[in-house]
Amino acid sequence: MSNKPTGVFVRLPVTDEQAQEMYRAYCAAYASSSLTTRGTATQAALLAIGTPVTGGNLDPSRESFEKFYAQMCARATGHNTTPEYVSGLRTGDTYGGRTYLNNVWQAWPEYVQYSQSHIAALEAEVVRLREALDRIRLVPFPMMDLPAGIMHGIAHKALKGGAP
Repeated sequence: MSNKPTGVFVRLPVTDEQAQEMYRAYCAAYASSSLTTRGTATQAALLAIGTPVTGGNLDPSRESFEKFYAQMCARATGHNTTPEYVSGLRTGDTYGGRTYLNNVWQAWPEYVQYSQSHIAALEAEVVRLREALDRIRLVPFPMMDLPAGIMHGIAHKALKGGAP
């Protein structure tokens, strides 16, 4: 996967502090250069409060589809289905195989987009959980003498999105 962000995950609702931070980032980006567009400034505002995500790097090509379809068929039937076999289905219509395959192929771009959005959301959740764990690690040592139930409550609140 690429390290270049393809999206930003922002947990809702946006707080007043986050809105203020977005406004400051927007104004700073817009004022920084005469070449800055509203879109670029808005992107800076979202990055100021959100978690950048790289999303999935799925290949929407026909070749990638045929590999995926062959794996899906092999798992479903237990037979050794190869991408070459799937590619061959396009040339001959065996019991409606070509029609079915082409219908699935038409849905492929939507599937790739759907998968990439879910991968991006999962990546953002992993980042959020790692940040929450880092905050838990920063709890001062004297507080570590708290009863386990209270420490569990602090951890639970941090992992659910609240402040520790």
